[in-house]
Amino acid sequence: MADVKGQLPARPKIKSLFMIGALSLSGKAMYFKALTLGIILIQVCMPALAQTPTEQPDSPGILSRLAERARQARAKFQALGETALGFAGAYYEDHIQPVTDSYVEWASNVRSSLQERIQTAVENYTPFRN
Repeated sequence: MADVKGQLPARPKIKSLFMIGALSLSGKAMYFKALTLGIILIQVCMPALAQTPTEQPDSPGILSRLAERARQARAKFQALGETALGFAGAYYEDHIQPVTDSYVEWASNVRSSLQERIQTAVENYTPFRN
């Protein structure tokens, strides 16, 4: 086998045993072979999967300690949330509320005056004049 400069030698083509067997079988026989192989694999693997440990690895002491730590973490988280809510409320009262109060008062005045105008227009409205 002579190599051309810069090219790799050609590799021989090797067919796997499965491909040789699949090529020699007809369509139905190939499906039957695959089905049979699948059933054999299931029969071999099922006993290994069925063997599960019957004892529990976690003792009740570990579970109760984990539950206690979860309660402590929850209490800490709630305390932090309350603190953050307190800071947010103080910030709102000190910085945001003084600015927004004037806008809220203005909007309330506009609504009141608009409502009064509509009320007087409805009261003075007479659809049929005699």
